[in-house]
Amino acid sequence: MIKRILLVALIIIIDLFLYLFLGLMMMNYEDFYTPEDGPWYSLSSMTTQEILIWFAYQGWFVLNAIILIFLTYKWIKKKRKTTAQSSRRLTTRL
Repeated sequence: MIKRILLVALIIIIDLFLYLFLGLMMMNYEDFYTPEDGPWYSLSSMTTQEILIWFAYQGWFVLNAIILIFLTYKWIKKKRKTTAQSSRRLTTRL
């Protein structure tokens, strides 16, 4: 049980570290942006490295959302199963 908690904590820490890293890398764009480059946060105003970082950040966000939805689905499914089993036990005892 402790191993599982530590593994989940490690995954969360790595996830947050990656968000922090990608956010800091995007600060390069914000620091050196000039209006002559194009509209703010448009791909035309970014260098190739900034575009790759931006897509990685957005992709990581989508991946986290998918994982969160999947884990919520599994939790609800497990909760419904245990609720159904406990209600069956109650009806058989009566």
